[in-house]
This record gives sequence, C-alpha cells and structure tokens, in this order.
Amino acid sequence: MSKVTVSARSLGPSIDRRIFGHFLENMGRSIYAGGLLDKNGRPRAEIIDKIKALHVPSLRWPGGLFADGYHWTNGIGEHRPKKRNLYWGQFGSWLGPTDLNQFGTDEFLQLCEHLGAEPYVNINFANGTPQEAADWVAYCNDRPSGISGRLRAANGHDAAYNVRVWGIGNEQYGFWAFGHTTAERYARRYLEFHHAMSEADPGITPVAVGATEMWPNWNPTVLHILQEKLRYLSMHVYLPGTNVPYLLMRLPNNAKTHYALSAAGYEMSRQIHAAADQITAEYGRETHVRLAVDEWNLWWWWLQAYKVWWTMRDAVAVGGMLGALVENCQHVAMANIAQLINVLGVIRTSPAAVVATPLYHVLEMFASTLSGFRLETREEG
Repeated sequence: MSKVTVSARSLGPSIDRRIFGHFLENMGRSIYAGGLLDKNGRPRAEIIDKIKALHVPSLRWPGGLFADGYHWTNGIGEHRPKKRNLYWGQFGSWLGPTDLNQFGTDEFLQLCEHLGAEPYVNINFANGTPQEAADWVAYCNDRPSGISGRLRAANGHDAAYNVRVWGIGNEQYGFWAFGHTTAERYARRYLEFHHAMSEADPGITPVAVGATEMWPNWNPTVLHILQEKLRYLSMHVYLPGTNVPYLLMRLPNNAKTHYALSAAGYEMSRQIHAAADQITAEYGRETHVRLAVDEWNLWWWWLQAYKVWWTMRDAVAVGGMLGALVENCQHVAMANIAQLINVLGVIRTSPAAVVATPLYHVLEMFASTLSGFRLETREEG
C-alpha cells in the first residue's frame, strides 16, 4: 500500500495565481462570429458571467499568431476600419473572420478591469515597429496629462491602465509564423523593441519568445544575446502533439490515446524542466527570469480550432497539466490556456447557449482553491 505524506512544516515556493490565466485571440469564433461579442459588438452578458466564475487572474490578447499583423491604432477611437485577418484569414473566413476592430485596446483592458484580471498584451513584432509598440505602451500607461494619456482620456479612460506584461513576438522560431527568423536575428530585433518600449515605461515586464526542445538551439541563443533583458521566457505546449499528421486526422478513441493523455502532466513537467534548465545554464540559479507558458492545451485535430467536443478524459489530462504547472511553480510565473472561447475553448457558445465544457470545471476548481505555497509531499510504498 502506498503512503503519501504532506508536510506543512516548511513552505515551498509560492504559487503565482497567474498560472491559471486565459487567452483571447481573433481566431475562429473566439471574439467575433458568435463568440465573445454579440451582433452589436458588445460582450455577451451570459459569457461574461461564465468567465467571472473562472476567477481569471490574467488574460492574454490579441494573439497569438494574429498579433503579428495587428495594428493597435485601428482599434481605438470612434472610426475603426474593418481589416482583413492577415494571419488566420489565409485559411478562410471560418478560421480568420474579418477584424471589425470593435474589440480593441480599451475594450480589452476594461474587460480585464471588470474581471479583476491582469492584462497581458502581445505586440506586433512581424510587421510592426519598435516605435509602434512604444506608442502602444504609452497609450496604456502614460499619465493623464501626457500626450498619449490625453488621447486615452479622449477615448473614455482618464486613468492609466498600467499594463505591466508585454509579449515581444510570437513563435518566430516556426516557419508558419509571420516574422519567422533565426534565434539571433529575433534576439537582436527584440532588443530594439525592448529599448523603445522601456523608454515609454521603464516598469514593463517583457516576455521573450522561447521554444521547446524541438528547436534546441533557440533558447540558448536568445538567452545569451538578451543578457537578462527579459522577465519571462515564453513556451507553448500543445499535447499530445501538433504536427501535421495529428492535425489532419482525429485522434482514435483507444487505449493508446488514453495512456498518452493520462501522461499529459508528466510531459508538461518534462518540457518545463528542459526550458528551466536552459535558463539556469545561462543565468544561474539566482536569476529573476522565469517561464511564461502562455499557450497550452490539448490539440490534435485542426477542426478543434473551430469547435470542440471536450470529454471527461480530456478534463483529466488538463488537470494533469495544471498540476504540473503548480508542481513547477518555482519555474513558472504565469500560464495561459489557449483559448477561452470556442477555439480549443474552455467555454463553448452557440447563438442560443453558452456551455461550460469539462475543461472549464477543472480550471474553475484549480483557480478558486489553489493559492499560497506549494507543500512538500513524499510518497512511500
């Protein structure tokens, strides 16, 4: 018989509640086309109620791959142009609906205020500029009497939003991403963005693009060049795997699949340790740099990006992944499950209904009960 001992005599590392964070992106039916917004461009009250019950600690926006093609000035003020969804529109309107720009910076940040969630904004690294990113920081954080602050006030929000967390790039290691480049070129350009954005607000906490071990040289190169001019290194984990063969077929409902999903927590933990070891190797154990697992979930079939049918089997797997984030809280400062609504969604919607999926209940349980410090546990037998 096994025996598990939990000791409260010595407290382990603190658990940052932001590891129970979420993610919104203009993709599929996440925001438009029956997602967050109604036909008049207002958040649907029944969806907001469901989100509030999740106790969302942080919310990432506008992407994701969508961010590298998004120009924030299109989404402020009264006159907002409709724009093609540059990234997801490549695959059709079902996955890349037109960006109506009804849900822009002010709408996102006021939603965060309403939810009590910390905003996490990802800038346009691919076809944006350091100055554009710096202006975005200033719009969000400038004092009310400043030039950018007066523009923000004219759009209805006098006080600074004080956005701390800013992502600089998204998956630039991947051939599929806008702005795809080498690790060295990414890092050099990151420093240009970092300098400009820090000039606008020295208090920001930047997130640099990190990669999993599929790109073994990416993290060491980026970390070496940045020399701790980052607060978090991002990583994206989709299980049991998002390669082309997986995305072109449904995962069979058999014992092999069940075993693979039951090991999701172990695999998440293994990937976290691999990335954390790379940070330690470059900066030492006392570094302030930690991981932001700012995209994670189950994903194996392309149609899940439009509609999901999560089961209790999948909820168990996601529970294991959440457990891995808590277990490794000394390495992970924040995490964002992808995504909140419809796209691999924790919440599923139709014109007539809003449904909490099995994943929703697992996330609600973790976010509403887990805080404080990790306790030491020991298993015997």
